[in-house]
Amino acid sequence: MTEQRVIYTATPTERKWQDIQPLPTKRGEIFKLAESHAAWLDKRSDGKQLVFSGDAYGADLANLNLERAKLRNATLQHAMMPGVCLRYADLESADLAHAQLPNADLTNAVLAGAKMLNANLWKAELFSARARGVLLEDACLERAMCDAVDFDRAEMSGMRASQVSFSCASLTQADVSGANLTGANFDDANMMMIRAIGAVLQEASLSGANLERADLEKAMMYKADMTSASMPRVHAFLAYMRECVLTSASLEGSMLSSTNLSGAKMGKSRLTGAMLQHANLTGAVLDDALCTRAIMNGAVLQNANLHRTLFIGADLYRADLRGADLTRALFTGANLEGADLRGAKLDHTNLTGANLNGANLVGVDLSTTELSPSGLDGAITDGPASGL
Repeated sequence: MTEQRVIYTATPTERKWQDIQPLPTKRGEIFKLAESHAAWLDKRSDGKQLVFSGDAYGADLANLNLERAKLRNATLQHAMMPGVCLRYADLESADLAHAQLPNADLTNAVLAGAKMLNANLWKAELFSARARGVLLEDACLERAMCDAVDFDRAEMSGMRASQVSFSCASLTQADVSGANLTGANFDDANMMMIRAIGAVLQEASLSGANLERADLEKAMMYKADMTSASMPRVHAFLAYMRECVLTSASLEGSMLSSTNLSGAKMGKSRLTGAMLQHANLTGAVLDDALCTRAIMNGAVLQNANLHRTLFIGADLYRADLRGADLTRALFTGANLEGADLRGAKLDHTNLTGANLNGANLVGVDLSTTELSPSGLDGAITDGPASGL
């Protein structure tokens, strides 16, 4: 007798069980061991803990209770395991490539070094699993629970993991390049030195996360929430961070050149020594931000809110500050050569020691602006001293 085998497949718009070719049900040795394991879990005298490291390719283990099973180095490629319980199970270095594990319970399981390429873990629970170095390339983890999981050095490129919770997880030096992490929750996660080139993190939550030295080049982070995130020396060249939240984030020494930060909320963020050449900060909010020694030549800050922002020693060569609100901002020793400040608001702004050579201040009211004794030497103004 044969039975119709089904595999769970996920698409961006729908998920469904889909019939595929009929295959013989494969249970074999591991299924017999699983029956004995169930008796062991019930503390029956005829039971024995499941210990298996052989080949169970394509085995049908759906909905079985394999809690605390020892499956280290086992071959479980293409295994059918929907709803299986693997709590506290040892799957170190096991091969689960293409395995079907939707709704599986892997809480506290050991998955270190396991091969789970193209595995289906839709809605699986992996809470506190130890998955250091696990291979999850092109796997499906959509809507899975991965809180407090150790994913250090995991290979997760191309993974589909939208709406997944990675809260308090550790992903140090993990690779999620090209992964779809839309709406994922990384609050308070340790993502130090994570590689996320081209990853989709749209509307993801990374509040309080540690992203020190993370590689976010060309990442899609539209409306991502990085409130109070630790992001020193992040590499985010050409990243798309439009309307993201970076309030109170630390971005010291980060590479944000040509990054789209238009409409971003960056109040009280720390950007000391950050590189923002040609970054788009149109309409961004940077009130009370610290931009000391930041390199912002060619940056676009049109209509940005820069209340009380500190630009001490910053390089804003040919920056576009048209219509920006610079009320009480501090530009001591800053380079504003060739900058365009037409229509900017400079109420009580401090330009002491700033280089204004070639800066365009036409139509700007400077009546309350603090200037060096040399005044507006080299600047382009309406007259000798507009508003003074």
